[in-house]
Amino acid sequence: QQQGLHVSVWTVNEPALMRRLADFGVDSLITDFPGLATATLGKS
Repeated sequence: QQQGLHVSVWTVNEPALMRRLADFGVDSLITDFPGLATATLGKS
């Protein structure tokens, strides 16, 4: 990210890992459970 790259993480299906990656500042994450991600992260 410091070099202008977009950081995406694929197949994140566990709420604790979703929160951890969000705290790390990833730009996006891909999940099989978008409703769970929205509920966990409080974003749409």
